[in-house]
Amino acid sequence: MAATSEPLRDLVRRHREPAVVQTVRSTAAAVVSYVIALRLSAEPVPLTAPLTALLVVQVTLYSTLTTGIRRVNSVVAGVLIAIGFSALVGLSWWSLGLVILASLVIGRFVKVGEFVPEVAISAMLVLGVTQVTETAWDRVLETLIGAVVGLLFNVLFVPPVWVSDASAAINDLSGRMRGLLAHIAEELGEHTPVARAAARLHEARRLDHDIVQVDAALRQAEESLRLNPRVKEPELSRVVLRTGLDTLEICAVILRVSCRTLTDLAKTQPTGIIFSPAATRGCRTCSVICPMPSGPSPH
Repeated sequence: MAATSEPLRDLVRRHREPAVVQTVRSTAAAVVSYVIALRLSAEPVPLTAPLTALLVVQVTLYSTLTTGIRRVNSVVAGVLIAIGFSALVGLSWWSLGLVILASLVIGRFVKVGEFVPEVAISAMLVLGVTQVTETAWDRVLETLIGAVVGLLFNVLFVPPVWVSDASAAINDLSGRMRGLLAHIAEELGEHTPVARAAARLHEARRLDHDIVQVDAALRQAEESLRLNPRVKEPELSRVVLRTGLDTLEICAVILRVSCRTLTDLAKTQPTGIIFSPAATRGCRTCSVICPMPSGPSPH
């Protein structure tokens, strides 16, 4: 009984996490849009509506607005292309190729972003049916239903703020940097083999590469602050987060260069210690009084 209730308690504890909230919101929006499309669309299985809602309901309100507009534009463009081709030629291998080519080219000009393939998909689906006009506008209607439902879900159920996740990523990265710096300081007073110094250099390079992932989390947090009524001072939160990451980027460069220098010095000192005792004490003192910056508070 205890083993069964533990996952339930864990789910209750995590119900406010952004990933859990986003999953529930996306699922609910897709189901609601499908139910509405069943009543308004002539299609027996209007799957375009839940698909659109699933794509439109993004992790932030700002991205939902922009994604919804691009999604509707892509479908409308594809439908218009299909109607134009159906009035001139039938469906054959060469007309299909022309439809795909025209859709992909036009999709670049109407600025639908990542939904350029959707222009061609909409055109092909509409062109492949007998009643082109009716099916075309049913697809547009389903897309509008999905987009509107997705937008309403983000307005009525405000998306989560991803500041805590970005702050946790910054804190984790800064903690790993400080740990590496502490290990280097502890080893300065003893012989440093080349293999150990090279391993520290590899770790420093890995930390430098991980900044890209932290930056992605920070960008998501910054976007979640835009147009979000939950946040009272979005600009302050954005500046605090960005300042923390900018500082870590400088620290990562300094740490990588320091490890590179220690590796080169270790190659010139196959035996004995690299620095004198006085220099070693100075480096250790510096590592203590100049700790790595921690990430900003999510609040």
